[in-house]
Amino acid sequence: MGTVANLDQGRFIEAEHLGDFVPTPADIDPRFVHTNPSIASVFLDAGAALGKIMAVDRFAEVAPDFVGGFVSSAETEPKNMGIDMVNAVMIFPDAQKATTAAIELEKLDFGYAPNNQRIEIPGYPAATAHWQPDQQSIGSWFATGHLSTSNSPR
Repeated sequence: MGTVANLDQGRFIEAEHLGDFVPTPADIDPRFVHTNPSIASVFLDAGAALGKIMAVDRFAEVAPDFVGGFVSSAETEPKNMGIDMVNAVMIFPDAQKATTAAIELEKLDFGYAPNNQRIEIPGYPAATAHWQPDQQSIGSWFATGHLSTSNSPR
């Protein structure tokens, strides 16, 4: 692509590079073979990429240093007749900002539905997660280095 022309183009390229390393849902679990083309792959706009799976109305406020991200989605059966997974990884300038964003984004996401319940992810004590029992939905957030990850299987 040559030299980037502006900050957003640089952010997009960084997010695109991230996509080379983020596992797809099928890499995580081979049952996820049906992809969802309505969710973007590389994103700078969290609302457009994540708005279907979480509350994003205060995203810029609670994650002000967001650089870019990569999201993938797949289902075990077509047309939402099975389990679906959305896996998003976001870049932040440093580890502390990624950790803070993961904590704050979980709080934002948790507060979206009144019946959400906190849960733990075995083997990941630093992850924050919640379960929405009437939707059979789990949302989780985990920061590692300058990356913050959201995983939402249903």
